[in-house]
Amino acid sequence: MGRTMFGKLFGALRGKNAEPKKEAQPLIQGETLEAVYEHLKKEVQQEPPSTMVRFVVGKETMGYINKDTAMRLCSYTSNFRLTNVLTMIDVAAADFTSRNKAMNEAYEILLRCDLAYKNDELLDIRPAPFEPVWARVPRGLCRVMGLLTQSVHLTAYDTDGRLVMAKRAEGKKVAPGKWDCMAAGLVATCEQVEAAVFREAYEEAGLTTAELQIADGGHYVEARLVPEGWLREHVVNFDVALNKDAKLNNHPDDVSEFAAKTEEEFLALARAGEVVSESALCMIESLARRKGQRLDDGFFSYRVLRPVKDYSYIV
Repeated sequence: MGRTMFGKLFGALRGKNAEPKKEAQPLIQGETLEAVYEHLKKEVQQEPPSTMVRFVVGKETMGYINKDTAMRLCSYTSNFRLTNVLTMIDVAAADFTSRNKAMNEAYEILLRCDLAYKNDELLDIRPAPFEPVWARVPRGLCRVMGLLTQSVHLTAYDTDGRLVMAKRAEGKKVAPGKWDCMAAGLVATCEQVEAAVFREAYEEAGLTTAELQIADGGHYVEARLVPEGWLREHVVNFDVALNKDAKLNNHPDDVSEFAAKTEEEFLALARAGEVVSESALCMIESLARRKGQRLDDGFFSYRVLRPVKDYSYIV
């Protein structure tokens, strides 16, 4: 998933006649989770820039793509046409197999033009959250065409009710050194979201199903500019309760450490801009819900809240 980072504010410079140095102010003003929440929503839901056009199939907006990239694509294939929007012709969009073929061809064309990045992993693409899969598309094309992918975020708690957070390794390309959810990642093709939760818990934290219990949280759609193009991601949040015997194992290339944080400690980190924005939103949603509140402002949506128990077939 691409990630938002905040800059740092500095106090006045020292000088002979300068005022006493002021303490650095938090990047996010306000003392409450609500104040941080309102700020972060603006970070993860943006309007596409004027340099982009919609990618439309029938009546559905499937994504957003840079105009110049769309022109290059259309110059190499007749599957797409560019007017004020980019469209896929009816024959190419007729069925699942045809759509997969057309999108894979688009990926190969843009890869040759150095307008996509090499990643052949297939991801399920939907017009909107929880709708049927429209096509299976190489991951390297998804951001270039602003296609809607899906990810899971694991908001974890220890037996004392503290948030279990992961600090991203300094060598990570995205958000190095930032605090994050215990684990998070894209849902693989043909994979159920609940299965993705257990897979990510195992891959990123070394946890098995016997060491945790999960329950549904809220979900939202992230939409913002990233270096590859336009990120549209359906972020699904899950509460993860760690058992007392759970042992976290970090992969040093990905996570430098795991740490348990109180709500106050998390809030201080978030206000300072030291938590990945999309993950901070998930943690705020979870903390509010655990207090018996839902964030009913239309940003988060909810499925039927339920514990998820029967996944013993997963490692």
